Amino acid sequence: MAQEVYTAFVSRGETFYGTVNVVGTEYITAYEPNRGPGGAVIGILFVGIPEQASFGVVQESIRNQVIGRNVYMYVFDSAGTAIIHPNFEGQNLGHLDFSKQMVDQKEWIMHYDWEGEVKIVGFTYFAPLDWHIAAGADWVDFTGPIDDNVKETGNAAAATEEASASIEEVSKMIENVSTVANKTLQANQKFKLAK
Repeated sequence: MAQEVYTAFVSRGETFYGTVNVVGTEYITAYEPNRGPGGAVIGILFVGIPEQASFGVVQESIRNQVIGRNVYMYVFDSAGTAIIHPNFEGQNLGHLDFSKQMVDQKEWIMHYDWEGEVKIVGFTYFAPLDWHIAAGADWVDFTGPIDDNVKETGNAAAATEEASASIEEVSKMIENVSTVANKTLQANQKFKLAK
Protein backbone atom coordinates (compact mmCIF):
# COMPACT_ATOMS: atom_id res chain seq x y z
CA MET A 1 0.00 0.00 0.00
CA ALA A 2 1.41 3.40 -0.98
CA GLN A 3 2.43 5.69 1.88
CA GLU A 4 -0.15 8.36 1.06
CA VAL A 5 -2.90 5.72 1.02
CA TYR A 6 -1.66 4.25 4.29
CA THR A 7 -1.57 7.68 5.94
CA ALA A 8 -5.12 8.62 4.87
CA PHE A 9 -6.66 5.19 5.24
CA VAL A 10 -4.93 3.56 8.21
CA SER A 11 -3.72 6.54 10.23
CA ARG A 12 -6.77 8.78 9.79
CA GLY A 13 -9.47 6.30 8.74
CA GLU A 14 -10.37 8.47 5.72
CA THR A 15 -11.23 7.58 2.16
CA PHE A 16 -8.30 8.14 -0.17
CA TYR A 17 -8.74 9.43 -3.72
CA GLY A 18 -5.75 9.88 -5.98
CA THR A 19 -3.22 8.45 -8.38
CA VAL A 20 -1.25 5.49 -7.02
CA ASN A 21 1.25 3.09 -8.55
CA VAL A 22 -0.25 -0.40 -8.36
CA VAL A 23 2.17 -3.15 -9.42
CA GLY A 24 4.03 -0.84 -11.79
CA THR A 25 1.02 0.92 -13.34
CA GLU A 26 -0.42 4.30 -12.36
CA TYR A 27 -4.09 4.04 -11.35
CA ILE A 28 -6.69 6.63 -10.44
CA THR A 29 -7.94 5.10 -7.22
CA ALA A 30 -10.31 5.25 -4.31
CA TYR A 31 -9.65 3.32 -1.09
CA GLU A 32 -12.66 3.27 1.21
CA PRO A 33 -12.45 1.89 4.76
CA ASN A 34 -15.02 -0.81 5.63
CA ARG A 35 -16.05 -0.50 9.25
CA GLY A 36 -17.39 -3.12 11.62
CA PRO A 37 -20.29 -2.65 14.04
CA GLY A 38 -18.05 -0.86 16.56
CA GLY A 39 -16.68 1.55 13.96
CA ALA A 40 -13.26 -0.08 13.67
CA VAL A 41 -11.79 -0.48 10.22
CA ILE A 42 -12.08 -4.16 9.30
CA GLY A 43 -11.41 -4.05 5.58
CA ILE A 44 -10.78 -1.95 2.53
CA LEU A 45 -12.72 -1.34 -0.67
CA PHE A 46 -10.47 -0.53 -3.60
CA VAL A 47 -11.60 0.86 -6.94
CA GLY A 48 -9.12 1.83 -9.62
CA ILE A 49 -8.78 2.46 -13.30
CA PRO A 50 -5.50 2.73 -15.18
CA GLU A 51 -4.63 6.41 -15.41
CA GLN A 52 -3.62 6.15 -19.06
CA ALA A 53 -7.00 4.68 -20.06
CA SER A 54 -8.78 7.50 -18.29
CA PHE A 55 -6.63 10.54 -18.86
CA GLY A 56 -4.68 9.52 -21.93
CA VAL A 57 -7.07 11.56 -24.05
CA VAL A 58 -6.66 14.62 -21.81
CA GLN A 59 -2.87 14.23 -21.82
CA GLU A 60 -2.77 13.98 -25.62
CA SER A 61 -5.02 17.02 -25.87
CA ILE A 62 -2.62 19.01 -23.69
CA ARG A 63 0.42 17.80 -25.64
CA ASN A 64 -1.17 18.77 -28.95
CA GLN A 65 -2.34 22.26 -27.95
CA VAL A 66 -0.91 25.02 -30.10
CA ILE A 67 -1.24 28.60 -28.95
CA GLY A 68 0.56 31.13 -31.05
CA ARG A 69 4.02 30.23 -32.27
CA ASN A 70 5.84 29.23 -29.10
CA VAL A 71 3.33 28.69 -26.28
CA TYR A 72 3.33 25.16 -24.89
CA MET A 73 1.31 23.37 -22.25
CA TYR A 74 2.76 21.29 -19.46
CA VAL A 75 1.61 19.55 -16.29
CA PHE A 76 3.47 18.55 -13.14
CA ASP A 77 2.46 17.26 -9.73
CA SER A 78 3.10 18.90 -6.35
CA ALA A 79 6.36 16.97 -5.97
CA GLY A 80 7.55 18.65 -9.18
CA THR A 81 7.46 15.60 -11.48
CA ALA A 82 6.67 16.65 -15.05
CA ILE A 83 3.71 14.53 -16.11
CA ILE A 84 3.41 16.28 -19.48
CA HIS A 85 6.19 18.46 -20.86
CA PRO A 86 7.71 18.83 -24.32
CA ASN A 87 11.28 18.39 -23.00
CA PHE A 88 11.22 17.21 -19.37
CA GLU A 89 8.44 14.63 -19.12
CA GLY A 90 9.12 12.21 -16.26
CA GLN A 91 11.83 14.43 -14.75
CA ASN A 92 11.53 16.21 -11.42
CA LEU A 93 11.53 20.01 -11.55
CA GLY A 94 10.46 20.43 -7.93
CA HIS A 95 13.79 21.89 -6.83
CA LEU A 96 13.45 24.88 -9.20
CA ASP A 97 12.19 28.19 -7.82
CA PHE A 98 9.48 28.68 -10.45
CA SER A 99 8.09 25.19 -9.77
CA LYS A 100 8.00 25.86 -6.02
CA GLN A 101 6.19 29.17 -6.63
CA MET A 102 3.61 27.47 -8.84
CA VAL A 103 2.95 24.79 -6.21
CA ASP A 104 2.57 27.44 -3.48
CA GLN A 105 0.52 29.91 -5.56
CA LYS A 106 -1.83 27.33 -7.20
CA GLU A 107 -3.20 29.79 -9.78
CA TRP A 108 -1.54 32.82 -11.25
CA ILE A 109 0.41 34.33 -14.12
CA MET A 110 4.09 34.90 -13.40
CA HIS A 111 7.49 35.48 -14.97
CA TYR A 112 10.63 33.46 -14.29
CA ASP A 113 14.13 33.09 -15.67
CA TRP A 114 15.03 29.94 -17.59
CA GLU A 115 18.59 29.64 -18.85
CA GLY A 116 18.90 33.39 -19.38
CA GLU A 117 15.50 33.80 -21.05
CA VAL A 118 12.50 35.38 -19.36
CA LYS A 119 9.45 33.10 -19.48
CA ILE A 120 5.82 33.85 -18.72
CA VAL A 121 3.50 31.14 -17.47
CA GLY A 122 -0.18 31.04 -16.63
CA PHE A 123 -1.20 28.12 -14.46
CA THR A 124 -3.93 26.56 -12.38
CA TYR A 125 -4.15 23.65 -9.96
CA PHE A 126 -6.41 20.64 -10.53
CA ALA A 127 -6.58 19.07 -7.05
CA PRO A 128 -8.30 15.74 -7.84
CA LEU A 129 -5.22 14.61 -9.79
CA ASP A 130 -2.66 16.85 -8.09
CA TRP A 131 -1.98 18.47 -11.49
CA HIS A 132 -0.49 21.92 -11.91
CA ILE A 133 -1.57 22.77 -15.47
CA ALA A 134 0.46 25.48 -17.17
CA ALA A 135 0.89 27.29 -20.47
CA GLY A 136 4.32 28.83 -20.87
CA ALA A 137 6.09 30.98 -23.44
CA ASP A 138 9.09 33.21 -23.89
CA TRP A 139 8.28 36.71 -22.65
CA VAL A 140 9.63 38.09 -25.92
CA ASP A 141 6.76 36.31 -27.71
CA PHE A 142 4.49 38.89 -26.08
CA THR A 143 6.78 41.90 -25.98
CA GLY A 144 8.29 41.42 -29.45
CA PRO A 145 5.04 42.15 -31.30
CA ILE A 146 4.43 45.14 -29.02
CA ASP A 147 7.90 46.51 -29.68
CA ASP A 148 7.44 45.98 -33.43
CA ASN A 149 3.99 47.57 -33.39
CA VAL A 150 5.20 50.59 -31.43
CA LYS A 151 8.13 51.03 -33.84
CA GLU A 152 5.83 50.78 -36.86
CA THR A 153 2.85 52.81 -35.62
CA GLY A 154 4.00 54.70 -32.57
CA ASN A 155 0.80 53.43 -30.88
CA ALA A 156 1.75 51.78 -27.59
CA ALA A 157 -1.90 51.45 -26.45
CA ALA A 158 -2.87 49.30 -29.46
CA ALA A 159 0.22 47.13 -29.01
CA THR A 160 -0.53 46.62 -25.31
CA GLU A 161 -4.11 45.65 -26.15
CA GLU A 162 -2.81 43.05 -28.61
CA ALA A 163 -0.55 41.53 -25.93
CA SER A 164 -3.42 41.48 -23.40
CA ALA A 165 -5.54 39.54 -25.90
CA SER A 166 -2.74 36.95 -26.27
CA ILE A 167 -2.42 36.54 -22.51
CA GLU A 168 -6.21 36.19 -22.22
CA GLU A 169 -6.11 33.44 -24.87
CA VAL A 170 -3.55 31.52 -22.79
CA SER A 171 -5.69 31.91 -19.65
CA LYS A 172 -8.77 30.58 -21.47
CA MET A 173 -6.78 27.59 -22.75
CA ILE A 174 -5.70 26.67 -19.21
CA GLU A 175 -9.29 27.01 -17.99
CA ASN A 176 -10.54 24.79 -20.84
CA VAL A 177 -7.98 22.06 -20.10
CA SER A 178 -8.90 22.13 -16.41
CA THR A 179 -12.61 21.86 -17.32
CA VAL A 180 -11.97 18.86 -19.61
CA ALA A 181 -9.92 17.13 -16.90
CA ASN A 182 -12.68 17.77 -14.35
CA LYS A 183 -15.39 16.41 -16.67
CA THR A 184 -13.29 13.33 -17.37
CA LEU A 185 -12.85 12.75 -13.63
CA GLN A 186 -16.60 13.17 -13.05
CA ALA A 187 -17.37 10.70 -15.84
CA ASN A 188 -14.95 8.18 -14.31
CA GLN A 189 -16.62 8.55 -10.92
CA LYS A 190 -20.07 7.97 -12.47
CA PHE A 191 -18.69 4.91 -14.28
CA LYS A 192 -17.29 3.53 -11.02
CA LEU A 193 -20.61 4.09 -9.23
CA ALA A 194 -22.52 2.40 -12.06
CA LYS A 195 -20.38 -0.75 -11.69
